[in-house]
Amino acid sequence: MKRWWLLLFAFVATRSYLLAAARWPINVAASSNDIALYEGWARRIVQGAWPYGDVAIEYPPGSLPFMLLPRLAAGVLSYEVAFTILMVAIDIAGALGLLAIARRTRVTTGLWVWILGTFLLGPIVYGRLDLAPAVITIWAVERISAGSPAGSGALFAFGAVTKLYPAVLVPGAWWHSRDRLRFIIGAGIVTALALVPFSGVLPGLWDSVVGYHGGRAIQIESSWGAALMIAREAGYDPMLEFSAGALHFRPPIVGTLKMGAALASLIGVVAATWVVVRRVARGDHGAATAGLYGVLAVTMFASTVLSPQFVVWLIALAGAALCFEIPSLRRPLLLVLPIAALTQLEFPFMFTDLRDGDIAALTILVARNVLILVSGIAVLVSLSARRPRSV
Repeated sequence: MKRWWLLLFAFVATRSYLLAAARWPINVAASSNDIALYEGWARRIVQGAWPYGDVAIEYPPGSLPFMLLPRLAAGVLSYEVAFTILMVAIDIAGALGLLAIARRTRVTTGLWVWILGTFLLGPIVYGRLDLAPAVITIWAVERISAGSPAGSGALFAFGAVTKLYPAVLVPGAWWHSRDRLRFIIGAGIVTALALVPFSGVLPGLWDSVVGYHGGRAIQIESSWGAALMIAREAGYDPMLEFSAGALHFRPPIVGTLKMGAALASLIGVVAATWVVVRRVARGDHGAATAGLYGVLAVTMFASTVLSPQFVVWLIALAGAALCFEIPSLRRPLLLVLPIAALTQLEFPFMFTDLRDGDIAALTILVARNVLILVSGIAVLVSLSARRPRSV
């Protein structure tokens, strides 16, 4: 009983800090969030604009409820306050999802990782939509552990139509589903519900989401951006610009680098998913979830965009995996905590220094990105050491 009271106290204490820091940021960089962007989209939609037809939105349709819900409080609360309250509610839902898994497994490590990891990542978790798909993946894993393949498929699909990244997790999750057909049915229903209302503007939806993100250059905080930062210190000028709400490098070889990143991501996803499929027995939910963490970590490292708030995706999967008893995977999954801490140190505290080429800030960025790769590879190597299983 004392353990649960301690968890509750830690959750309340850390969330009190996150709320205070979100409402009263400590510097200019910390005050930057996307809430005003969401409010602008929501206002236009409420006024009659059709998403992806009349107004370009960079997120898939599953994100719309999270943008529109704060508008319900118009006249009572500001959009920013209402959005922050919604994020707190989603944060609580994430903790409840991990609690549901922990009550079955009697392992609370994952709850602690969620509480501490999001605290170490900082108030940015309440200023972006990325918390929503992260929590959706927690509940998708909870449905796997509860033996609900249709529910799991529906939730992974909901995550993917909210923010695209859970799509890379679907193959491994589908393979380990107790009933693959029901998983597909659940995923198909949710995908149809999200896309059918926009069937008349599918080209606009594609351009708004895939075209927009595909057109981004190399974000400064990505692994490729860190490499260009190092090259800049050696005298190379890759041209730094502000676009798509972030700092990007656009060197003459940006096309080549993006093609290399896409190929590296594809190889990483295929190889990591192969490990999950070949080395993890169906029914071993903890190892399968850890494998999905490995898939995501490798993908994030290879991507040309790695915004600080993306780390909450890793925290969610690490927390879900650590709600199972998996001693051999515990250490690499716990690396998500220093990853979160280094991320907050880099943004917002040292972001201006990073932009200006400060060596200490660059070292922190490189260390964070390397740790993401190391944690993912360590998980996958540990799984690979298992005896091959028949498929």
